[in-house]
Amino acid sequence: MLVRLLSASCLAFFAVQLAACGSSSYETVKIKEYRIAVTNNDAAFREEFRRLVEDFNSWAGMTVLAFVDRPEDANSSITITEGLKAKTKDNVGLGQWLSETRTDSQFSAPGSSPKREIRYSMRLEFDADYIRANIGHKDRPKIVENQKLFFHEVGHGLEMSHDDDSSSNVMHKNVDGDKDFEPFFVKVRNYMAED
Repeated sequence: MLVRLLSASCLAFFAVQLAACGSSSYETVKIKEYRIAVTNNDAAFREEFRRLVEDFNSWAGMTVLAFVDRPEDANSSITITEGLKAKTKDNVGLGQWLSETRTDSQFSAPGSSPKREIRYSMRLEFDADYIRANIGHKDRPKIVENQKLFFHEVGHGLEMSHDDDSSSNVMHKNVDGDKDFEPFFVKVRNYMAED
């Protein structure tokens, strides 16, 4: 009987301690380090997306994406899919943002808050024929076609939704036509600066 009482009181003590620890506020740290790799083993696609990552960073005026050669070194992926447009009824690209939350131990040093890390990544997928049609061209309009699609899908990877108020918006659901990149990259810079 004494053992049961001791066990119950110990459990009650630990429950109170955990509740007290659980009530302390966390210091949230957002980690937006996008290391991105092409999952397909095709040199032409890999070089095209390396260039598109450089273009994206150049427009952003900062390093948002880091292109890595090996998928195992990446936390974000680019997949090239044959027939994506047909499979998805006209989508030539898909973008998705992902996040993972990690929490440090609730038992932290006196005077400091426990930490909660939110790590962000993205998953992108593109129609092989669409990308292939615009690879290797010196013609500016062809280069811009892949930029528009890539920037749009990375926008989804950075938690942006479609914005259909203007057809010149990079996040318009239709990537055809002229796009105004500068307002889009203002949003990219603001997103990266958010705590």
